[in-house]
This record gives sequence, C-alpha cells and structure tokens, in this order.
Amino acid sequence: MTEERREEEPRVRNAGPASSRKTKDRSDVIIRRAEKRDIPALARMEKLCFSDAWSEASVEGSQSSPLGYLLIAEEPCGEGTDLPLGYLIASVFEDEGELLRIAALPQERRRGIGKALLSRMLEDHPGVKTWRLDVRTQNMPAIALYEQFGFGIITENPNVYKDPVDNGYLMIRTDRQE
Repeated sequence: MTEERREEEPRVRNAGPASSRKTKDRSDVIIRRAEKRDIPALARMEKLCFSDAWSEASVEGSQSSPLGYLLIAEEPCGEGTDLPLGYLIASVFEDEGELLRIAALPQERRRGIGKALLSRMLEDHPGVKTWRLDVRTQNMPAIALYEQFGFGIITENPNVYKDPVDNGYLMIRTDRQE
C-alpha cells in the first residue's frame, strides 16, 4: 500500500531540526538501488511514515525477492555517510509492476523526493506496460503525484485501511501499444 502518514518529527543524525535546515530541492538527492545493508534504514523509515509499517523481515523479503525492486533516496553528508530521506518498494514481473510502498520522511516532504523515486522507477523499467498501486482516498498529495505520472483511479475499495480507517483507490498506469 502506498499511504503516507505524518508523525512526530524524528531525530535525524547530523541534520538538526527540520525547521533550522534550508529547504532544498531534489537536485542534491541521490537515488540508488537499495542494498541489503539499507534494510534497517528502510524499516526505520517505514515506522515513521506508515501506520501499517512493514517489519524489517518484510522489507528484507522484498529486497531478496527476484521480483523486488527497492530504491533509496539519500542526501550526501560527506565522509562516506549519506542521510536516508525516502524510499520506494515495488514488485516487477515481466511487463507488469506494482508500486507497494513509497515515502519520504515527514520533514523531507515537498522536496520532490517522491517524484524523483517514481521517475527513476519508470526509467529503470521501460518494458513494464502496466503499473498498479493502492492509495488511501484521503491522501490527496499522493494521488496528485500519481496522476502526474499517468496513473488513473480505477475503483474504490471500502475500509482497506485500518489505522485510521479509510477507503483505498486502486490506481493503474498503462502504456499499452496495441
């Protein structure tokens, strides 16, 4: 599911409070394939961004699956250290893909990180003809982002989300050339 939820602002190493940092665009963000060493950071971000957070074992299962595709967005901090800002988890099989999770840390939202992650996912999979995702009906920023990338609402599914209770939209992006 691709729902984002705001929580209290986490303490992030070497960054100080979000209010004291300059707002940056995505030009300083590195998007790369997530590796096994990134699993703990992805699981920590899950807990900060989702009420139905995946466990570290679930993230690892996606990372080790032959169908799994994981990206991490980072800010270079120097000395070989990068600060995780967001991530994307998808599943890809032949010409079909499913966006399972996408999130930016609450204090990093509105920087274009989600847009950069989605762009990279689509660039890396030009052969995928159909992408699907589920999103909370109340998550208007996410819905607007997906619509920018050609996703359309197909159906509404009642009471899919539990905390808080919400309906979900199934959204699909099709690039069929028939």
